[in-house]
Amino acid sequence: MGKTEVITVEGLEGNRKKILVMCLTCACDVLETDGGSVMLLDEDGKNLTVSAAVGANRQNAIGQKVAVGQRVSGKAAATRQPVLVQGKVDVEKDEAFKNMRQYEKINSGLSVP
Repeated sequence: MGKTEVITVEGLEGNRKKILVMCLTCACDVLETDGGSVMLLDEDGKNLTVSAAVGANRQNAIGQKVAVGQRVSGKAAATRQPVLVQGKVDVEKDEAFKNMRQYEKINSGLSVP
């Protein structure tokens, strides 16, 4: 990595969204990704909800829900194991990407519980 950065979080007490976006932005910078999201488990434990997002699709992502066990993120949550996606995905045929739009520039992804 070789990259060190000190981040001051003064004044962020009680502002979970800003903290999540800051952490996500740092993770995307370190991993050299174009974007990402943080999904939190709802109180009932049945759904993940996008609580923070960075990248081109961030506005559309906030508030989106995925059932635990469904899609890539739901599978990672259900199994409590990371899920790595490599290569272009056919959203028409792959159940993990059901009802999603095809984004030409996405060639890989990672979901970590």
